[in-house]
Amino acid sequence: MKEKWRKQYRNQRRLFQETAPNLHKDYSLEIAKKVTQILPDEGLVASYLAFDAEVDLTWLNRALMQQNRLLLPGVHDSYQALHFFHVTEKTAFKTSSHGMQEPKPTDNALWPDVVLVPLVAFGPTGVRLGFGKGHYDRTFSKVEKRPTLIGIGFSMSYCSALTSETHDIPLNMVVTEKRVHTY
Repeated sequence: MKEKWRKQYRNQRRLFQETAPNLHKDYSLEIAKKVTQILPDEGLVASYLAFDAEVDLTWLNRALMQQNRLLLPGVHDSYQALHFFHVTEKTAFKTSSHGMQEPKPTDNALWPDVVLVPLVAFGPTGVRLGFGKGHYDRTFSKVEKRPTLIGIGFSMSYCSALTSETHDIPLNMVVTEKRVHTY
């Protein structure tokens, strides 16, 4: 069922970006503004670079970079967990095996206080449907201090039938253009 939903919600998101690009940008900006209102004033924030019609957080990422707080993820080990790297205007990037841009690996991986998690769909209780690779779940499943996990998506990505599985790491919040869901 998850594969069916993954395909359905990704197609819906792509169609939204293709048919209403200005609205997609407006909603992305609205979501970024909502996120700035709930982020703590200090600490490192792991974000992402939009891929496959995800919510575009470019505006927020620039602000976090200017504050010297921006981390971006990369997958650089056989366990396929995420590592988070400090990003500046001089950061070098590479294309991952999934076609996404990520920082080139360095020795200075850092641990975030907050992680902005892109989602394909979300459901009750903070359950998230992602691309299905398991990077986020693997990364946060065996840590002592889990950062605050904030899902980022459009309200159209809500799936009331989506339920959590034992390996799923729940989100603390989900931010859409309409509201902030707290779990």
